[in-house]
Amino acid sequence: MFPHVCDLSVRVRRTRTDRLCYGRLRTEPAAYVAYRDYTFNTNSNEILRSDSGKAREIASYMDQNPSRRVGIDGSNERRVGVVRDALMVAGVPASKIQTGAFGDPQLRRDGRVAVLVSN
Repeated sequence: MFPHVCDLSVRVRRTRTDRLCYGRLRTEPAAYVAYRDYTFNTNSNEILRSDSGKAREIASYMDQNPSRRVGIDGSNERRVGVVRDALMVAGVPASKIQTGAFGDPQLRRDGRVAVLVSN
């Protein structure tokens, strides 16, 4: 099969990329690498002051690398949403942001939300 004639069709479980090639669905792993981590205090959904500039750093990186995508991985949905909102306010397009299980599950902790970028 020739990759240049395959069309990107859908994302499944946000951890695999499916391609439609010659009428057959082919699955490939999506590659994400850790970029920044947000840490939260216990019982708080507010971004720490020490992490407040990270959204701007990520937005700047995305401006310089427009083909990349951002994955947000965390065990607390509310905190993941807070990080997602911060990225959008900083200028990362919503269409470039996905949430789900992108990182190493053994690194997932309650007080941490990881921001990863696609390769």
